[in-house]
Amino acid sequence: MIPQYVITFREAFEVILLTVVIYSYLKKTGREQYTKYLLYGVFGASLASIFLGLSAYTLYITAEVKALFEIGGSFLAVGILTYVVNYMAKSSREIIQNLKAKVERLAIPTWGMFAIGFGITIREGVETILFMIPFFGVDTIENTLAGVILGILSSFILAALIYRLGVNLSIRKFFLYTSILIIVIASGILGYGIHELIEYMEDNGVDVGPLGYYIYNLNIDETSILHESNLVGGILSAMTGYASKMEIIRFFAQFGYLFTALWIYLRVYLKK
Repeated sequence: MIPQYVITFREAFEVILLTVVIYSYLKKTGREQYTKYLLYGVFGASLASIFLGLSAYTLYITAEVKALFEIGGSFLAVGILTYVVNYMAKSSREIIQNLKAKVERLAIPTWGMFAIGFGITIREGVETILFMIPFFGVDTIENTLAGVILGILSSFILAALIYRLGVNLSIRKFFLYTSILIIVIASGILGYGIHELIEYMEDNGVDVGPLGYYIYNLNIDETSILHESNLVGGILSAMTGYASKMEIIRFFAQFGYLFTALWIYLRVYLKK
């Protein structure tokens, strides 16, 4: 539930943040009559995201080979996560200015504002759905839904507190810290996808050779709270990709991705 919460919180807060910025800009520039179209777009995209999420889960539970669905979802989620955090590293400083410039260029303000609100929200909604797919196989649907709902509620609460207390939030710093956390989660998703792929291949008679050998085995009993199937180990596994034993290829892919992605992200971020 925790990684689902973190990812959803980050995505939902971004939607709220950008919506509030555009809403305030419209009021400040005397175009308050168009704010409702912005909100219509956000609401419409929210409904569309719910429909897409239900459709994705329906496809999963009806899939003949759920393992392939989880494997494909894991790799796709990691790819999109990587793109998103690097995009934010490059554009977090200019994102607000770019949105305001887009508002100024609108030829038809009503439909234009609807499109902006819809676009902001549906992008984050689709990203969130893709990020949830790998968790379908490792967590209950109840926990995933709880993480998503709590993430959305927390984003609203934080936004309200920031507004009420008049806190000057650094958007750039917010994206920095949450992006680092998401990179860590993404490395774990990648590791999980590789582990599932190895198991699927071996179950179908494919010998992966030395790559499937364990590089380490902590010999943690399945009844221990440190085992990934139990409380502490489960949280560590979901948040960091921790495993009580790990295949060679998973180890190098997971940690290779983690350190490479962090290095590239921080390098791009510090250049801006």
